[in-house]
Amino acid sequence: MAALPEVVFVLGGPGSGKGTQCSKIIKEFEFVHLSAGDLLRDEQANKESEVGQLIEYHIVNGTIVPVEITCELLHKAMKASGKHKFLIDGFPRNEDNLSGWTKNMADKTVVKLVLCMDCSDDICIERCMGRGAAGSGRSDDNLTSLKKRLVTFRSATLPIVEHYDKLGLLRRINAERPAEQVVFALLCYFGVMIVTVQPFLEPRGFIRALEFIFAIAAFASVTNFVGSIGFDYDCGTGKTEAVRLTVPYPFHLGSHSENKILCGATKPTKFTFFGDYSSDAQFFVGTGVLSMLWAMITVAVYLLGEQNYRLDKRLRYVDFGLTLVLATFWLAGSGAWANGLSGLKHETDPVEYIRTPQFLYGLDMAKLHNPRSGSFAALTISVLLGFLNFIMWTGNTWFLYKELKDEQGENGVPNQSVPAAAGP
Repeated sequence: MAALPEVVFVLGGPGSGKGTQCSKIIKEFEFVHLSAGDLLRDEQANKESEVGQLIEYHIVNGTIVPVEITCELLHKAMKASGKHKFLIDGFPRNEDNLSGWTKNMADKTVVKLVLCMDCSDDICIERCMGRGAAGSGRSDDNLTSLKKRLVTFRSATLPIVEHYDKLGLLRRINAERPAEQVVFALLCYFGVMIVTVQPFLEPRGFIRALEFIFAIAAFASVTNFVGSIGFDYDCGTGKTEAVRLTVPYPFHLGSHSENKILCGATKPTKFTFFGDYSSDAQFFVGTGVLSMLWAMITVAVYLLGEQNYRLDKRLRYVDFGLTLVLATFWLAGSGAWANGLSGLKHETDPVEYIRTPQFLYGLDMAKLHNPRSGSFAALTISVLLGFLNFIMWTGNTWFLYKELKDEQGENGVPNQSVPAAAGP
């Protein structure tokens, strides 16, 4: 037995871009685009058709054409195409349409998906009036008819949207965005594997790319740092020897010591420090490494799996949650490391070092002079990079939160107002 034809319904108010976006979708798939509105208008244009005259009456008055007419026209077009997959926009528009479809077509087709093009009334009117002024030739592209059609959509079609939502078949599209973003979202819902830079043209992706770079810069400036202090030792024969002590990461000073042979002595002199700043440094570095890894993972997801990211709310919640956690880590880590760096600079101050007898063993302190301190500029920059990372991760937390709220708002329409091309 042959498989039943597959149907995807596309719903939305007048001017929401149903026809325009469907025409782009069919370029990527083997779907046949059937517009209930176009089929009705084609029949309406046939002046010799009594059905066309009846359609004319309903369209001008902004009311729903009887479902029997619409189903018959759709069925006829499906058979004529000889294809298996159909993208039907503008249907079903009310309970009568749904009942009629169920009665006449449920045993002949299988509904795979229902797309709802969410768009505000103001944008819909703006688009339709614009295409009317451009000479669309449609008798219903006027303000009076548009207002009637929008009222009809809100009162009659939205319950159908809710019906399919309960069945788990509904996918909402923010149709107020630019046309290229709308069609990208549609492609995502159809499961196309797309390698795209589109997310990086938006705050979420652009900031995430910066986070990857600045996270590496922050922790690398700490792990690659090797500081030093120095002074001269007077051998008493008119000769001096330079002494240089290193201060390497992770700055556990108490466990770091160096042996130096001075002035030809046979026994080395042990130099050591007191203090431990490794926990502050390692927490800061750990935050940077975790941030780099998460940024690297999400950048790959944005590039290769944006459609899954948009479809799976769990991924977006995980992204939001971990971004918030890492922002908190950056604040705590940068603050702790700033305090630790202050202590580290004090403990490795060469002037204070040579004044502290317990640090030196078997040395005449009077012979130590000309203390020299290496530059800690790289570590100071690391603190600044840490707080910059905090700002970026906090900012991106806001954008991720806003995306979630925009897509889960009461009317499902994000606060964007850039018109896309309008369809029926």
